[in-house]
Amino acid sequence: MSRSTDTEAGTGVLRTLRETSAPVRALLLGTLVNRSAAFLQVFLVLYLAHLGYSAGQAGLALGLHGAGGAVGGVVGGWLVDRIGARLTIAASSVVTGALTVVVLYVGNYQGILALVVLIGVGNQAFRPASAASFADHTSRGRYVMVFAMQRLAGNLGATAGPLLGALIVQFSFGALFWIEGVVTVTIAALALVVLPADRAAGRPPKTPKTVGTEAESPSPARASLFADWRFMLFLAAALLSSAVYVQQLSTLPLQVRALGLSTATYGVLIAINGAVVALFELPLTTVTQNWPARPTIMLHCALIGVGMGLYSVTGGVAGLVVATLVWSAGEILGAPTLFAYPAKITPDHQRGRYLGAFGAVIGAAFAVGPVLGTLGWHAFGPDVWRLCLLVSAAAVLAAFLGVRHESGPHDSPTGSTHD
Repeated sequence: MSRSTDTEAGTGVLRTLRETSAPVRALLLGTLVNRSAAFLQVFLVLYLAHLGYSAGQAGLALGLHGAGGAVGGVVGGWLVDRIGARLTIAASSVVTGALTVVVLYVGNYQGILALVVLIGVGNQAFRPASAASFADHTSRGRYVMVFAMQRLAGNLGATAGPLLGALIVQFSFGALFWIEGVVTVTIAALALVVLPADRAAGRPPKTPKTVGTEAESPSPARASLFADWRFMLFLAAALLSSAVYVQQLSTLPLQVRALGLSTATYGVLIAINGAVVALFELPLTTVTQNWPARPTIMLHCALIGVGMGLYSVTGGVAGLVVATLVWSAGEILGAPTLFAYPAKITPDHQRGRYLGAFGAVIGAAFAVGPVLGTLGWHAFGPDVWRLCLLVSAAAVLAAFLGVRHESGPHDSPTGSTHD
């Protein structure tokens, strides 16, 4: 695996993209295509309604798909550490693509439920494998920028996918799921062709270790993921902050409606977030990639909490916009570092399980967060936003205690870190 040196940390977007390896470029393209063709999750409820199932049955299927995703993060991480990222990407893509097509030919509800759970597992197993492969073919000094690029590719795909799906579904659901299946299996084939062979599974890499580098010299306690208490606290920070972040999808529309504003207003707020992230995250990452991880992740958690908390005091559209801009700032300033951190501090031979645990935590937050948020709204009304602020404060504390301290820039040439 060829890597550029860590002294190149802090370079700009275009130079980083030009100097990335062919595997990284292929992974970025694969992320974009994969998310653009992820139709099943978006259209599953409509498909089941089309078949005559009730709204409750359709909602249960979608929930089980999400539950499968939470399991898939762990499964994907486990596979990465045993068969490698390349084979995990290929295997998860083949399974997901094939099962997506099979959904069309299952004639009973129980069978569909079983399939959507397995598809959720396969979808999420792809993500830690993809992240591990990005890390394998990128210098540590450029992790934050490359993970920001991955986020942009994923967000662009997630934006384009529903629009493409809406056009395809005019012809048939069959065409929709067949296209997703074929595209996903094609990604598996491309992974086998483009990505270099993985190192021997379960063995540490044979490259020289950097003296004093925490990521390459784990203590005995870090041999077990659960024994790494600092990483557990980092996961707690990610879980709490992500559960607050996802309230934009569940509790914010209830707030907009309670203020007597239109659904279009809610759409504008979400569009503002999407535009801000698309326009500013990569340019600002040229600066934030040089910030130490601990304060950057703490700032991420804090701004998301403050932004959500501001919804409790706003009385009009202008206040809603300001609140949205605040938590959007937290996303663009800290999310690339948050997503790069597990790969950055983990030994190569344990990277899969750490990335898998992180992916599972994010999936769990997105599955549970909306449920807790709506329950909180019905119990406390707008005061639920103050609870979000308290939860975010807990996330900031967990990040302070859990994220490893770095004395200098985010990626010093020596790679050394200090507790």
